Amino acid sequence: MLNFRFPPIAGFLAILCLAVASSSVFSSTLLDDFFIAVRNGNDGEVKIWLAKGVDVNALDQRGETPLMLAARTDDHPLVVSALLEGGAKSYLRNPYGETALMLAAFHGRSQSVAVLLERGTDIGEANRMGWTPLIYAAFAGHTAIAAQLLAYGAPADSMAGNGMTALMLAARNGHIAMVELLLAKGADRSLKNSAGADARQLALSVGNTQIAELLKP
Repeated sequence: MLNFRFPPIAGFLAILCLAVASSSVFSSTLLDDFFIAVRNGNDGEVKIWLAKGVDVNALDQRGETPLMLAARTDDHPLVVSALLEGGAKSYLRNPYGETALMLAAFHGRSQSVAVLLERGTDIGEANRMGWTPLIYAAFAGHTAIAAQLLAYGAPADSMAGNGMTALMLAARNGHIAMVELLLAKGADRSLKNSAGADARQLALSVGNTQIAELLKP
């Protein structure tokens, strides 16, 4: 009796293990295809994967969600919208503490920024260094995105952990249009960072004399 029953049980367990392994491979492949669709900006295919039950907040090898990938890769507002409608959480962060809005602001994805803002994404959240979406936009010189963020209530004097403001970063990096925008929105040119330097001094330190003229008291 014992010799008769063991082989079927062993065979069943082997089949079960194979099924579990196949399921894991399928899940991994499905996610890979899903992330590819997101990266390519294929909102129709993204919706198909979401309808199949793919995890909209799954993490890729970099520790980023599909929403983060859509925000950084290119300006894919339809994909961003589809992901949000599918339950994507805009407050999730990558290993550097960055949200989808921060990534979109840094990479200049103005249409994606607009979708995220319309859906109520928090503009005040900061990364580990205290950088808000406005600081990201100011650092990179994306004036149109800074204007969007300011219109939704981002403080003009957003300040990072080291005391660097959006105005200071824009002045140091030579983004004159950004400096003009921030000044027009009430940014305080007299603020100083943790090293005791204000925006004008930072502009002069790298030879941005035209910006320094704008920042005279």
